[in-house]
Amino acid sequence: MSWASRIINVRLALLYSTATFVSVEAFRRAALGVTESSKWRQAINLVWLSVPVSAAVSAALAGLWLHALSQPAPEVTSEYRLGVWVTAAMVVLETAAQPLVILAQAMLFVKWKLSYRLLAPPHLLSPLSHPPALPLSQGGSRHGQSVQSGGAQSLADRPVPVPRHLGLLCGPRGQVSSALLVVIYYGTLLWHVRSPDNCLPVKSASELGPRLVPGQPALDRDQLALTWSFFKQGLLKQLLTEGERYLMTAFHLLDFSEQGLYDVVANLGSLAARVLFQPVEENAYVYFSRTVERGKPVSAAAGRVLHDLLRAMSLLGLVAVTFGWSYSHLLLRLYGGALLTAGPAVSLLRAQCAYVLLLAVNGVLECCTFAVMRQEQINGYNRKMVLLSVIFVISTGIFTRLFGGVGFILANCVNMLTRIYVCYRFVAGLPLEPAVSVPPLLGLRPLPAVAAALVTAGLLAAGSESWLYPSSAAAHVAVGALCGAALVAAAVYSEPRLLQAVRERVGDKLKRS
Repeated sequence: MSWASRIINVRLALLYSTATFVSVEAFRRAALGVTESSKWRQAINLVWLSVPVSAAVSAALAGLWLHALSQPAPEVTSEYRLGVWVTAAMVVLETAAQPLVILAQAMLFVKWKLSYRLLAPPHLLSPLSHPPALPLSQGGSRHGQSVQSGGAQSLADRPVPVPRHLGLLCGPRGQVSSALLVVIYYGTLLWHVRSPDNCLPVKSASELGPRLVPGQPALDRDQLALTWSFFKQGLLKQLLTEGERYLMTAFHLLDFSEQGLYDVVANLGSLAARVLFQPVEENAYVYFSRTVERGKPVSAAAGRVLHDLLRAMSLLGLVAVTFGWSYSHLLLRLYGGALLTAGPAVSLLRAQCAYVLLLAVNGVLECCTFAVMRQEQINGYNRKMVLLSVIFVISTGIFTRLFGGVGFILANCVNMLTRIYVCYRFVAGLPLEPAVSVPPLLGLRPLPAVAAALVTAGLLAAGSESWLYPSSAAAHVAVGALCGAALVAAAVYSEPRLLQAVRERVGDKLKRS
């Protein structure tokens, strides 16, 4: 993998995700918890603070990326410096749309975000979701080669077909993506504000910006204190979420070729988390923050939603583990060719499947936890996160020395298990209204018929890989399809309540459309 490719896939993507999360997440969580209409003006003023915070954070991180971390080869130094500053500027530009993004989420206008995802080019939607394509190699199909990634590139040692002076400027998100996000949100909200059906807490375009209200402070002290608690929590959470990339970048625990391979497999393995889990988690946090008052008992409706979410997400994670072990080699072979399956990529992807299961469970538990925690509980959780960070760093050092790149994923699994344990304890101790008939945490326990179907499907898929693959990949896929169909049938038979909830949600969507 060339230096330019690695900077695009790792360095600038890490800069973007870090600056965006640290600058925005605390304000978003605090503002989404506002339920009183009289405090919406102060909440909007609070969210606008994210813009100067974003400028300060982006500038500080850009300086860190340019002066504290190891620098690239001299021939790409000038492009690297420009790419860092362009990435920082894009973060600030996108942060300017955050007041509208948060307002849309609070008002449950999910179509705004969907419109951005539909209109923006696919390679601009996520800084890590689409590695740069590679040139066609000899002896392979055009389809298979067109989706090869940076990991196969590092193994083949071929140049990336992007001019170096342009490649770095195509970093995590380009100017088109950032400008598109801002234009969509501002244009849609201005149109809605002027429409007769406006139900937003702002009645004119001038109210979208920060402003003073006579007789009221510009900012609410409770909101500020909650934001500060979330900000400290966000720093620790970002360290735990992207910890392996920070360690790889700062301490070179893996060489550049191994880093490229790890980056490709981690992105491929976490595709389900980005496509399925992230939207569910975002909407779940909005739901719990709007329906459960901090410090109050959980209602029957909220408890049932938590139970169903845990059941659905854990089932998806178990499916990933069941089929991931036996079909990792085939998936990598289709994705990157024989070169990608020759190294440790298969073991990395199998371990990543187990990590996906933990991601599915932890995402829902953390959404509920952060939505209902009081400020003093958040501060206590932050202190626990410091201990979790120490455990993560120690486990990373130990597992990396023992297992190489797989050690990073195992350390992530340890990190996620500790976070699940903390959130599980908190949710288990929440007071429930008397109408709650089923404990929400029982959603983590699959029903016997589904568990039996998962075990049977896993064994059949493993046997198919041993006996049919790779001599007959089509037969191996057919066995997986039959096992998947049987698993779906078992889930539909055993989970009529969950199926009914899905039908109601789909029917509601069709009626609205």
